[in-house]
Amino acid sequence: NDQATTEIYTLYLHDALPIWDHRKKAAHNQKFLEAIDKKLFPDWFVAVAFYKAVHLVEGLFASRDGKHSGNHRERHDVLKTAYPEIWKDYLPLYSQSRRARYRTRRISEETVEYVASRLEKIESATERAVP
Repeated sequence: NDQATTEIYTLYLHDALPIWDHRKKAAHNQKFLEAIDKKLFPDWFVAVAFYKAVHLVEGLFASRDGKHSGNHRERHDVLKTAYPEIWKDYLPLYSQSRRARYRTRRISEETVEYVASRLEKIESATERAVP
């Protein structure tokens, strides 16, 4: 249920992790990405790549004004207006993650590589944007 997920996620972000905690969580997700067999578990690769991107973005928000988004919609709104260069890579990653989590179609190797390339762009952009 999206509402329940949003509420749980909002409670989690309400703890307002400082930037370093977001970076640690992104690094933790990266270790998991490296351990995943992309051919056997492409859905998990896509989902974890998205959650790494979430922490990269939330770390950026924390570095700028100490604020966090309360849900996906708020994060999307901030990215669209304040960070359009990140948004253009983040939105496809979000969309692919939803497909990986909620649809039963096979995820192609091309999709996995596409997601990985978008994540790399988000990593670079957030590193450049953090003061």
